[in-house]
Amino acid sequence: MKWKRKQYSRRWLKENQSAVIDSAPTSSFWREQDAHIKTGIVYDKAVMLSTGNTANVSEKGLLPNNKLSAKARELEVLPELKHDSLLSVCKLSDAGYTIVFHCGDGCVYVHCTDNIVSNVKMVAILQGWRDESGLLRVLIEDNVENNNTDTLLIE
Repeated sequence: MKWKRKQYSRRWLKENQSAVIDSAPTSSFWREQDAHIKTGIVYDKAVMLSTGNTANVSEKGLLPNNKLSAKARELEVLPELKHDSLLSVCKLSDAGYTIVFHCGDGCVYVHCTDNIVSNVKMVAILQGWRDESGLLRVLIEDNVENNNTDTLLIE
């Protein structure tokens, strides 16, 4: 049964355009073959990969989703990206979106921040911040005493 789900999932992914939503990249990085709008802007920028190697971005593009703002749609084509295009949580956040990872159904939701009302009942278990390089970080210790990691309780 498990192999049938895998086969269905692989076939579905081939037929439908998707990207991996990722909190590590500071920009959305796209494979050349995945759907995007070409802007004609040639871009020569080196980026560090998770392996520690560097790769060069070839051009700027746009996501083909008009529901997102222009800033959120910006992407960088990375020819060396092999498996999946990466949609940046940081890029979406900078463009005014809130990303919710829902454990109940395993889904990810992207909302305009202005449309979110949050009722937090307890202090966060992990607290984090964005560092100078743009990466999101959390301290993994039990007792955090760091001014950068205060949790905002919204009523």
